[in-house]
Amino acid sequence: MAKFGLSGIADALANQGKKTEEAPKKTGLSGIAAALANQSNKAANEAQNNSSAKPSVKPPAAPPPKPSATPTVAAAVAPSAVQENVDIIDASTKLFSISRDITLAGVLPGIAFSKMVAFFGEPIDRGDFFTFDNGLTVEVDSATNIVKKISVISGEIVTPEGVAVDMKDVILNTTYATADEVDVKSNGADYKYFNKNKTRKYTFIARDGYINKIVSELI
Repeated sequence: MAKFGLSGIADALANQGKKTEEAPKKTGLSGIAAALANQSNKAANEAQNNSSAKPSVKPPAAPPPKPSATPTVAAAVAPSAVQENVDIIDASTKLFSISRDITLAGVLPGIAFSKMVAFFGEPIDRGDFFTFDNGLTVEVDSATNIVKKISVISGEIVTPEGVAVDMKDVILNTTYATADEVDVKSNGADYKYFNKNKTRKYTFIARDGYINKIVSELI
């Protein structure tokens, strides 16, 4: 049987005490600090996760704009057109100033005589001039069979502007304005009006204040 002296027992007890002291040293302050740090980090991570998990809150929508206090002004309504009671002579003055139409009974000098016959029938009088039943008298160029001059001495035929034989000659100024040429006679005048390019002309032969004859002719 082995023998243990006092020194051996003392050594065994000392070693056991030494082991007991070394155990807590392994879990000293550094271990506690690390545990606390880990717990703090875990709490921070949980707080961050909780904050990110919260639904985002949208800002409230802007209120609709308030209506303007200025009253709305209704659009101006154009007045309805008023029918003007215009004298036909004044209206025809404008017409002639634009068109300078030199016609009699709807016929222009320069038309073929055959067309005149088709329009008005055969003339009732043949000679140097041809006279039709409606009162038109025409002069024809025998070489070309073209009507050179158309004239009327009755009040049955009027110009496009409404002027006819037996009317007062003062109507010419209100209907056609001032004549392009005036040949003054002892008891009246011949008033002449040209078309735009001066290839045709009207001649109103007036005596004693009245129109006696109207002529439309080639120049």
